[in-house]
Amino acid sequence: MNQPITSAQNLWGEVYNTTLGAIYTPIEAHLKQVSKSSPSDGVVRRSAGPDVPDFGFAPQEYITQIGQYLMTLPQHLEPFLPREQTTGGTLPWSGCSDLLPAIDGGEGVVGDLAEALLSGVTRATCKQFSEFILGLPVLGSDAARQLATDIDYLGNVLEELGLTLSEPLRQIALLLRLPAEEYLTGSTGCAPRLVAAVRQLRNLPSTSS
Repeated sequence: MNQPITSAQNLWGEVYNTTLGAIYTPIEAHLKQVSKSSPSDGVVRRSAGPDVPDFGFAPQEYITQIGQYLMTLPQHLEPFLPREQTTGGTLPWSGCSDLLPAIDGGEGVVGDLAEALLSGVTRATCKQFSEFILGLPVLGSDAARQLATDIDYLGNVLEELGLTLSEPLRQIALLLRLPAEEYLTGSTGCAPRLVAAVRQLRNLPSTSS
């Protein structure tokens, strides 16, 4: 009895991972721009102006391209939606998503295959975006706020799709935006690992002076 279940799980796992990889490749290419050239304070000031408030920052091109791509995914995934065929039967992949592994090896995905793929792309995007940001050598105040704006934009796009930012990426946006003098108090409630990583990234003191 276990053998058919295992075979089905392996089959749909391969289908899921292969399809997810193909869908995610364009997003990964855009995200790599974050690690190749982080926004410098000089570039940010020239484009947004000195002492610009948060609402004066505009999302950068790489993240708007990702957003535009994500917004097209639902229509491209329509063939995977669980609808009845004209013959009265169900599509071959209907009900298979409970067998699909999550991209990061965590909890299994739920819903139909289209939802599983969209959810998987979202998890992968948030995870890699977080990794690329935390892998940067250093960020000045304005550059940090620019990246926080980029994260906010991604969050708005995901909300339109009925999805949400991962909690780590949401916390990173908060930590990037905090004024230096408010970092210690404002970071309360965030994951200690992220607090320390962003503090080092922004070259902030670990204790109040």
